Amino acid sequence: MLIKMINHITINVKNLEDSLKFYRDILGLEQLDIVNMGDHELIYFALPGGTRLELITYFGTNQDINTNPSDGGIFRHIAFEVDDVRDVEKWMLENAIEVTLSITRVPKLGVYAILVKDPNGVELEFIQKF
Repeated sequence: MLIKMINHITINVKNLEDSLKFYRDILGLEQLDIVNMGDHELIYFALPGGTRLELITYFGTNQDINTNPSDGGIFRHIAFEVDDVRDVEKWMLENAIEVTLSITRVPKLGVYAILVKDPNGVELEFIQKF
């Protein structure tokens, strides 16, 4: 078996309108296809390197799940590398996005990091190498 790349990352959405605004309008991701699967819909966005973000909304059955950064489990966050975390933090605050960790220097990893939550409660990390 040879893994060639990550094809897509899926996020179950709580509110489609809020999620579209966040990923398309605030993060500026290019929206690709919308696929109606019958009982749910898939909305794809282009990520750098050919990977796609897949937002999935189940018609009438999405549930509200709350998580905290210290929660154990099988998934923690998605991390994106950016040119300037200061710009990211400013943009998030201007758009009323919850910043759960302000800019933090992480010497052991050689990065500055910021954590935010998307409209679905998914934690996103933005890092800048130093």
